[in-house]
Amino acid sequence: EVWMTLLPACDKLQDQTVVNNIRQCVQFVFEKYVEARLEMAARDLQKEEHDNQAEFQETETDAKKFNDQLLAVANLGRYIPEFSTHYLCTAISSLVQALSQQGSTADQFHLTLQFEKLHWLVLLAGHLVADEGQGELPQIPRAINILSGVSPSSAQDPVVQLNESVFRLSQLEPSLALLWSPLLTETLVWFMTRWARTYLFIDSKHEARISLSPNMVQAYGVNPNGVAVLDFILQKIHYNLTRWTGEVGLLVQTVSLFLVLAREAEPAKHMTALPSWSQLFHIHITHFQSPTSGLRLPPKIHGDFVQGLVMVGGRFHAAGMPDDQVVRYFEQIFQPVSRFFLEVVQKPDFHKMAHLPQVKEAVIFSLENFRGLAKAPCHVDRYTALIQGSCAQVWPTFVNLIPIYESHVDVLELILGFFEEFSDCQLDSVHPPELAQELFRTVANLFAAIASSFKRIYSSFYTNTATTPGSSRKVEAQLQEQYRVILSMLQILGNVSNHSYAFPSAIQTIFICLHTVIPLITSRLLEYPKLARQYFSLVTYIVDEDATQVVRLPGELYGSVLQSIHYGLSHVDVDIARVCLGALYSLSNCYFSDLSESERARDRPWLMKFIESVLRMLLFESTFKVDDLLVSACDALLGLMCVEPSGYTATVSAVVSGVSREEDRMRLAAAFDSLASVQMNLSRANKEKFQENMKIFLSNARAFLITRGAPAG
Repeated sequence: EVWMTLLPACDKLQDQTVVNNIRQCVQFVFEKYVEARLEMAARDLQKEEHDNQAEFQETETDAKKFNDQLLAVANLGRYIPEFSTHYLCTAISSLVQALSQQGSTADQFHLTLQFEKLHWLVLLAGHLVADEGQGELPQIPRAINILSGVSPSSAQDPVVQLNESVFRLSQLEPSLALLWSPLLTETLVWFMTRWARTYLFIDSKHEARISLSPNMVQAYGVNPNGVAVLDFILQKIHYNLTRWTGEVGLLVQTVSLFLVLAREAEPAKHMTALPSWSQLFHIHITHFQSPTSGLRLPPKIHGDFVQGLVMVGGRFHAAGMPDDQVVRYFEQIFQPVSRFFLEVVQKPDFHKMAHLPQVKEAVIFSLENFRGLAKAPCHVDRYTALIQGSCAQVWPTFVNLIPIYESHVDVLELILGFFEEFSDCQLDSVHPPELAQELFRTVANLFAAIASSFKRIYSSFYTNTATTPGSSRKVEAQLQEQYRVILSMLQILGNVSNHSYAFPSAIQTIFICLHTVIPLITSRLLEYPKLARQYFSLVTYIVDEDATQVVRLPGELYGSVLQSIHYGLSHVDVDIARVCLGALYSLSNCYFSDLSESERARDRPWLMKFIESVLRMLLFESTFKVDDLLVSACDALLGLMCVEPSGYTATVSAVVSGVSREEDRMRLAAAFDSLASVQMNLSRANKEKFQENMKIFLSNARAFLITRGAPAG
C-alpha cells in the first residue's frame, strides 16, 4: 500500500538518478515477493502432503483470497515492465522445460511442487498483463502496451513472449495427463479467460480507444495468428470438458472462458471453419444420445454451456452463414433438450418414479438446460422465436411439476430460476409479442401452484404462529427454503415490472401474483433484507401504478399489505423504510383524491395507526435515520393529515399529554400548531412548506421530548 501511494508521485520526479534508484527498489520488492510466494508454496505443500483436500481448497481460494495482494504486486511490475515480464517469462519457461525433459520420470512430490510454483507464476502473469474489467471491456495496461509497442518484433516482444510461455505450458498438459494438476489447469483457464477479454482479436476491440502495439496486433489480431489462438483455446475448452469431468471448479472456470468467447462477435466469424468448434459442439449432441451419456457434465455446467452455444449461434447470421444452416444449428441445440425432457416426464408411470434419484437427476439436468436457453440472447428475431418457442412448449409441464416436487426445494428453485432468467433476458426481445401474454398467464399459474404447495408443506408457518420462532434447526431450515423460493418469485415479478412499459398487461399480472404471494410472506421472512427490499419495491410499484386498485383489494389481502407496510416503517434498513413511506404517501394521496368517505371510514383504524407510527418515527428515532428519511416522512405524514385530520389531532394530544409539566405541555402544543400551519393539500409548494416547518419543529421538540421523558410509543 505504501508503494501504491508513492509510485504515482514518482512519475513527476525530474531527477533521473532518483527515479532509477526507485525503479531498482521496486524491482527488488517485486523479485523478493515472487521468491517468497514460491517458497511459501513449497512450505505449504510439505505441510499438506498428506491432505487430499488441500489442492482443491487452494484452487477454490487463491485467486480471490490473494486478489488484492496480486493486484498490488502487478502494479509494481507495471512500473518496471521490462524486468517483470522477463522475470516471469524466464521462471515459467524454465519450469516448462524441466517438465518437458523429466516427463513422467519425476517423483510425484517434485511434480506437484513444480505445478504449485507454476500455479502462482501464472496468477502473477495474469494480473500483470491484463485487468479484470469488472463487467466492462478491460483496457490493455498502459505500461504493457507501451513496452510491447517499442519492441522491434513479436519474437523480441517481452509481453508476447510472456503470454506464449503460458500457452506453451498449457500445450504440455496432454503429455502428462495422468500426472497433471487440476489446480494448474484451472489457473491456466483463469489466465485465458482474463487474457482473452483483452487480447484475443485485439484490433476488433480497441481500434477506436487506444494506439495498439503492432506486435500484439500481429500476434493476436483479426488474422491467421489470432484465429490460431482461438482454435487453441477451443481445443483447450473441449479437452477440459471431456478430460476433467469430476473437477467441478475447473469445469465452471472452463465454461466461463467459453462464455467470454460467446459474448463477442468476432470469434463467431471464425469458429465454424475450425475443426475444434465441431468437436466442441458435438459434446452437446452426445449428451443426449442416451440417458446414460446424457448426464456426464454436472447439470448447471451443461446449462451454462448451452447458453454459450446459443449466444455463439446468434452471431452466425451476421457472420454470413446461410439462414437454413443457422436454423438447423439452433434446432440441434434445443430439440435434444426438449426431447430428452419430454421423454422423461411423459412416461406413464412418471408420477410414481419422479422421486427416484436417476429420474429427478434427469429432470434437474433438463431444467438447467432450459435455464441456459432462457439466459441467452440471439440478436435476430427469427432465431429468438425458435429458442423462445421451444421454451414455451414446456411451460405448462413446468407448472405441472410443482405438486409432484413440492417437497423438493431444489427443483422448485430451478423452475423459478428458469422463469426468472426468461423474464429478465428474453422479455426485451420476446417474439412474437403474444408470447409475453402466455408467459404472464403461466407465471400466474405457477405462483398459484407454489402457494398451494406451500400451505401444505409449511402449514405450521401459516396456521399456528406460535410455532414459527426459530427454536429448532428444522424450523430454520424451512424458513431458509421459503426465503429462497419467495425471493425468486418476487424477482420474477420485479423483472415483469421492468417491462411494463412494453406490456400493459404486466401490471395486472403483478397484481394477480402479489395476491398469491402476499399471504405467504410472514414477518420472519421480512427480516431478510434482500427479500424485504424486493417485496416493498413491488408494493410501492403497484401503489404508484394504481393505488385505487390496491385499496380495493379484498379486505384480508389489503390488510396484509398494510400490515407489511407498517412493519417496514420500523425496519432497520433505511431504504426499506423510505420505500414504505413512499407507498404510504401514494395511498394517502389516493384516499384524499379518489376515494369516498365510506372507504376512508373503513380504513380509519389503519390510517390513525400510520399517523402515530410516522410521527413517532420523526420524534423518537435516531437523528441519523430521521435526517435520511425526513422528506419521505414529511410527505407521508402530510398526506395522512389531509385524509384523517382527527387522527393527527388525537395523536398529537397523546404526545402532549405524556409531558408532565403544564408549562412544557403548552410549549409543545404551540410547536405542534406551528408545524400544522399549512394548507390541507398535497401541492408541491405546500409539501415544501411542511418540510421547512418540520425541520424547525424537530430542532426544538426532539431533544425536549426525549429529555422530558415523553412516551416514545
